[in-house]
This record gives sequence, structure tokens and C-alpha cells, in this order.
Amino acid sequence: MKVFDVVLLVAAAFVAVWALVRLMTKRRDQLIEQFRKEVKREKKAVEAERERKAFEDIGRKSA
Repeated sequence: MKVFDVVLLVAAAFVAVWALVRLMTKRRDQLIEQFRKEVKREKKAVEAERERKAFEDIGRKSA
């Protein structure tokens, strides 16, 4: 192999790894955002259920 071939191979490998890292980072950020939204939605559902049970308990005690 000539020096030019090695330099070209190293440059191509660098670009490939750099692109893969960018793709993986973007996907990670998407998954983190999706997880945060899911946790937020779940917290709202739990809070709504807690409030519903509290109102039911108040209704039973006053009846």
C-alpha cells in the first residue's frame, strides 16, 4: 500500500466513525426525550388516580 492509500483509508474510517457517533447520539437523545415524556404522562396518570380515590373516599365518609 502506498502512503496515499493509507491516508485515504484512515480518513474514510474517521468519517465513518464520526457519522456513526453522531447517529447514535441523536438516537440516544430521542430515546431520552421519549422516556421523559412517558414518565411525565405516567406521573399525571398516577396523580389523577390519587385525586379520584381521594374524592371517592370523601364521598363515602360524607354519605
